[in-house]
Formats: sequence, C-alpha cells, structure tokens
Amino acid sequence: MSNSLTPNTADAYPTVVNWPSGWDQQQCIDLICSTGVIDAPSARLTLGRQAPLILGLFGSGEAQMLVHAIRSAGGDAFAPSLTDIAALGPTLKIKDMRIVEGNLEVDIWRGLTTLIRREHVQFLVRGRIKADAARKTATRIVERVQDNVDQMTNLAPRYGRAARAMAERHLDRLRHEAGESGLHIAERLDIHAMNGTVFQVDGDKFAFQILGDMRGHSDNVNMDQLSEMLAHISPNEIVDEYFPLFRPPAGHQRLLSLLPELRRNNENPGFAFYSRWSALLYRYLMSPAGS
Repeated sequence: MSNSLTPNTADAYPTVVNWPSGWDQQQCIDLICSTGVIDAPSARLTLGRQAPLILGLFGSGEAQMLVHAIRSAGGDAFAPSLTDIAALGPTLKIKDMRIVEGNLEVDIWRGLTTLIRREHVQFLVRGRIKADAARKTATRIVERVQDNVDQMTNLAPRYGRAARAMAERHLDRLRHEAGESGLHIAERLDIHAMNGTVFQVDGDKFAFQILGDMRGHSDNVNMDQLSEMLAHISPNEIVDEYFPLFRPPAGHQRLLSLLPELRRNNENPGFAFYSRWSALLYRYLMSPAGS
C-alpha cells in the first residue's frame, strides 16, 4: 500500500464494483489476500462494508493485480488513478442559474456565463457536510477583538482602557458562543457534465432564485427542490445521494495537492474526492468495459 506523503499520480484506488456471485466475506478476503498485496487483518477491516468499495491506495501494479484477481474470479473491479480523479479538474462554483429553453445557463464565480445543455448533465452528486463553522467563526472574532483591544491599550492607555471596558461584554458573549457546539450542515450539489467538467451549487453562496415560489427557508429544503428540478430537466441523469455512507480512503487529501484550487476554495476534501470517484465509477459502469 502506498504510504508516501508525496502525491504519485500513478497511484490508484482499486474499487470493488461487485464480488463474485454467491461469495461470502471469507472467500472475498481469501481472494484479495492471495494477491499478496493486502494482509488478512487489513482485508477484514476493509471488507466490512458493502460494494462498491475502495480497497485502499496502491501503486499502479498492485492495484491492477487486485483488479485482475477479482475479475478472474467472476467479480468486477476497476482502479482509477490519482491522475484520473484529478483530471476532472477544479470545481466551478455556480453563482446563479437560469433555465433557458430547457437548458441551464449558469454564472460562475469569478468566471463567465456558460450554457449546460440538459442532455449533457450526466450526474448529480449531493453532499451534506458537517462543519463546526459557528464555533470557528466566533473563536476567530474573539481572538481578533482581543488583539485589537490589547494593541489599543499599549498605544494609548486611556483610550485602550475605555475600549476594553466596552468590548469586555461583547467578548464574554463571543467566548460563550465559541464554546457552544455550533454545528453547521453545508449543502453541496455537484453537477457533472459529459465533458468531465464539475460544477457545484454551494448552499452557502447560492441564493436559489431559480426556485421562485418553491424556495424554502433552509438550504436543505432548497437543495432538495433544486435536485428534483434538475432531475426533471435532465431525466437521464444519475442522482447520487450516498456520500453520508462513504468513508474517505487513506490518502484522499492528496487531491488537494493536485488541484490547489480546492484548497483555495476551502472545499471539503472528502466530498471533492467522493464526487469525482463516484463519477468515474458511473462512467465505468456505463462503458462497454463495465459489467
């Protein structure tokens, strides 16, 4: 298994699509252990989940050995590499969206307006991401206010003391907020086009004006409505809502090194990885090589 911290774009994620029909877990463990690539304890931990599942991050040769063993036994597998996953490129965040003659006209943040034809919308990948944003924001405010008050006290003691007296009440409130469990659920919807481009509706930055009178009072409700609308516009697309069941494999953060825009946009590496990996999985299943 690849353990290097330096991204090797040839490293791959062998993925079990289907085990051989009728096999129990022990037979599957014996099969992948027979390759000499995975030991029995690691296999038992990995195979505790249902397929499709990622066996881990391996060198290209080891990954292909695992894929060959599974296919030879009557199962199905493929091994997308880091290159394959990163080749889908950075996420294009959508600022606004309109329906024009049955197609999607989208405005990209810091980009141009583009048209996504409805027949080119291939996959929708829904993500609900837990983020302790409220606590982190309150903590940053406390630190910033405290620093400013300290600086004023040092530079102008009389003014600084007055500022401290006024700020102390606010600091107490902010410290309390920083200590609370302000859990925020970030809503995301990735739109995969047939050409490989990944667009995203970020619930924190999207006003959902496209919904009109259907717009609700929460990002969760609005993202549900938007998903249904897009599924109606592009009836042949696949809607994936399985991210909550996904456990990101070791090394998935390497995608941030290959696509630095993800880090600059403060994207969740687990969801960014899942969205691209699942798109490759569906494309594999839709291809002649897929089962």
